[in-house]
Amino acid sequence: MTQVHEFPQIAGRNVSPEIGRDIGAAMAMLRENVWVRRTAWVEDKNAPVCLVLVTGRRAEAILGIGSVDEAVGDGNAFRTRQHIDALYCSGNGAEPEVVVGYQFTQQDILAEDWCMA
Repeated sequence: MTQVHEFPQIAGRNVSPEIGRDIGAAMAMLRENVWVRRTAWVEDKNAPVCLVLVTGRRAEAILGIGSVDEAVGDGNAFRTRQHIDALYCSGNGAEPEVVVGYQFTQQDILAEDWCMA
């Protein structure tokens, strides 16, 4: 499933899909609910398709989640914190995978090839 995003206003200017944005611009786009990626990831089949910002929300422990059930008890509510997830797609018809809490590398942080996904 492909999600299309409109170009939101960030700091009074339109965001365009051009390449060459730094990590600060990528974070600003994420805060505006825009999916981002690095152009270096396009050719790398092991890299994420995009990153998304997940807002904190109330959730409920469900039997079978393992450590969450053990920590808060099955059926008990808990709150997640805001975090960035990575979406991976193999392209072979397999279900997309989400990595909760993406870990940025030094290359990611210093890169200037961030753009809209």
